[in-house]
Amino acid sequence: MASQSWYRGRVKAVPSGDCLVIQALRPNNTGIPSERVITLSSVRAPKLAGKDRSADEPFAWDSREYLRKLCLGKEVVYCIDSVEEPLGLVGTVFLGNDNVAALVVQKGWASVTLPSTTPYYVELQFHMDQAFNKGLGLWSKAPGAAEASIRTLPPQLNLETTKTLLAANKGKRVEAIVEHVCDGSTVLAHLLPEFQFVLVIVSGTQAPYVGRNAYPFASEAKLFTESRVLNRDVHIVSEGVDKFSRLIGSVYYGDSERDLGLELVENGYAKFVQWSAKVMDEDATQ
Repeated sequence: MASQSWYRGRVKAVPSGDCLVIQALRPNNTGIPSERVITLSSVRAPKLAGKDRSADEPFAWDSREYLRKLCLGKEVVYCIDSVEEPLGLVGTVFLGNDNVAALVVQKGWASVTLPSTTPYYVELQFHMDQAFNKGLGLWSKAPGAAEASIRTLPPQLNLETTKTLLAANKGKRVEAIVEHVCDGSTVLAHLLPEFQFVLVIVSGTQAPYVGRNAYPFASEAKLFTESRVLNRDVHIVSEGVDKFSRLIGSVYYGDSERDLGLELVENGYAKFVQWSAKVMDEDATQ
């Protein structure tokens, strides 16, 4: 271990119960902090539904939620143990004095894998045995627990179903988790508790385009939004739908329910645009 390099960073996102996106504490010469996707060494958490999987594995959401609430936004220390296909970077992560993989296994939200790439294998195996004996997490002995842990995911929205969703929720603060930031003023989120996946344009704002031939300050605007809402609990107030089936709404985050759209405009990361602002309540546009 003495020859390994250890790095400090901040957890930017938590894609699954055994994976962290860790961002450098300081920006590089582009002004944007570098980041690494780290899969925890020698553990495997259940996989969430996604592009290559139509349904969750049992306990996948609970596992991701444990790690998200444990690590998101916190400073960690990590090292790279190996590079593996298809995982990429595999490493050991410490939150304070605690091995994050050990915490996850201890709660029963991941299993230990072989062959091991970590010197902490004996500790991990001990925690897994303890969790198994206690019936924690994946090892629950409750009848039907595994089946009940699998989310029932609604079908993908189209223009008509998005309008129906708007009619049911317009003006209401709906709990959500932001899963991806497309640009400074566009996010993908799960509306809770139904887990409806929605593309949301932040009402009254337009941030610079991100992608090929990106506009100036596009990366900075995206980073601004990511640092405030990515993988975080937010409230979304639905206010309209555009012709591309995108929900137009206000996004509020943090304990003080800060208005993301207002902060984007005030800090110069988005311009105020009338076409999406017109669906907002008059008080919100003042």
